[in-house]
Amino acid sequence: MLTALFVVLVAAANSVQPINIEARQFEMLLAERKAVYTGDVYVTQGNYTINADELVVFFDEDNQITVMEATGSPATLTDRVRQPPLLITGDSLDYFFEESTVRASGNSILKQGEGSVEADTIVYDLDAETARAFGGEGRRVRLTLAPASR
Repeated sequence: MLTALFVVLVAAANSVQPINIEARQFEMLLAERKAVYTGDVYVTQGNYTINADELVVFFDEDNQITVMEATGSPATLTDRVRQPPLLITGDSLDYFFEESTVRASGNSILKQGEGSVEADTIVYDLDAETARAFGGEGRRVRLTLAPASR
């Protein structure tokens, strides 16, 4: 019960933290309500980090971030505070701010401790800590569970 409360508090704390983005190049496209970062992109917000080759950030009418689309080989999202740490990778990662979800697409892996899920697409709810995985055309979802320590 306390662990669940801690996770909710951490997720809420992350959502109000500033977002810091570093990249080799930046382009603002105001008419399209988006910003494009390229070259060794590194994003931090609270406990989360995203590493990517390219990041496209979309804004609403109030200039609030709605979606971050990260692509890479692979693009990664890490939460270092969760124990064990959470790692999500894929050819692309879409971080939907309002829903607090991450969708990893293409060669996707969700790893936490010794356990992992591999699929074509993985959707992870950062607040609820739930995942859905989809195998895609002719592929299956693969799950590895670590034995309990004694």
